[in-house]
Amino acid sequence: NNNINLALFVNQKVYLESQPMHHTRKQSADDEEEEQQQQQVYNYQFDHNITRYPHINFSPVYYNQTFYGVFQSTNKVYVTDDLVTQPWRLHGEIKLGRIKHMLEDPHLYMDEYGHWHIIAHAYQKAQQHNCSQSLVSSHLYSRDGTQWHKSRSPPYRSFIRYEDNTTVTYSTLERPTVVLDPFTRRPSHIVLAAPLEYGDEGCSHTQACADRPKRFCSCVNCKWTGVTGTVVLTLQT
Repeated sequence: NNNINLALFVNQKVYLESQPMHHTRKQSADDEEEEQQQQQVYNYQFDHNITRYPHINFSPVYYNQTFYGVFQSTNKVYVTDDLVTQPWRLHGEIKLGRIKHMLEDPHLYMDEYGHWHIIAHAYQKAQQHNCSQSLVSSHLYSRDGTQWHKSRSPPYRSFIRYEDNTTVTYSTLERPTVVLDPFTRRPSHIVLAAPLEYGDEGCSHTQACADRPKRFCSCVNCKWTGVTGTVVLTLQT
């Protein structure tokens, strides 16, 4: 089997993925233009800091005496043998075909089998209401960091059930950080950033959004209009 399985029991719900999934629906022209502009900025900043430690939401990992990393736009993997004396160079590109959302805030790690994984924030800016249905995460996987696949289902959604059996829906969940068990190298927790004031209803009804463009007040952008905090997911793998 050439596929890699990742099973995450998130709040007693299991997500088991092994098949790559390519979306064919096109992004809007505004989304494509914004993504291209964002990518140009990221590429410029990264290329001009390539000999120093990258700083654009960079996710580094030390594996087999080598440093690897993915930065904000989640489309390339870089490698260096030494953080001080050697420049970062391209290890592989993350080519997923046409997907209907954008990716950012990647967290790169290797599992106990040496397989590569990225948990990233996935989002669309069109959705303003029913934020519980909006996309907040994506799982990518690879055998060697050069050829990547995307899991069919997201590893977690914005609807969270806590240990005391209370439930909370967040308008978005971002900046994922995967915590690995030091003995098994399996994911044990995911730490996330969350807007604490807005849930399923979103924030488009607030005074802060009264004079803003609709895209500013989508579910993913409610983080800009209120207080944010930290959410920790406990996983069973």
